[in-house]
Amino acid sequence: MEIKPPVDHADAKAAQARLEAAKESLTERFEELHRRFNEAKHKLSLPEQIVAHPWPAVGIALAVGALLGFSSGGKRPAIVEKKTVGGRITEALLGIVGTLALKMIREMAVKQFGGAAKEWWDQNQRPSESSTNYTPAF
Repeated sequence: MEIKPPVDHADAKAAQARLEAAKESLTERFEELHRRFNEAKHKLSLPEQIVAHPWPAVGIALAVGALLGFSSGGKRPAIVEKKTVGGRITEALLGIVGTLALKMIREMAVKQFGGAAKEWWDQNQRPSESSTNYTPAF
């Protein structure tokens, strides 16, 4: 049978303190890593960047559309007439205007639908005894 040396309470308390310090340090590092990850996620989110900076997004879309339009210049089927540069630019601009118009129409429709749904909810909501102070978050 092996004899164990007596445990010194001071050593046990010191070890416990080191363990708690390590645990706290690890928790702080994890929270910092989580915060940095969320910041990077928001910075790399394309929809959020477009909302935050709409005009550069339109400029980039215009440039990409122009590059795609001009890059296929010599590779047209024989059936399609060769268009002039002005025709390509006009088509690119019409495409951009059409896209923006459809996006605006969609946004207006969503707002109208949201308003109608909120009115319906307000008219048809029957408060119960347990939720007399409940207000829906729209």
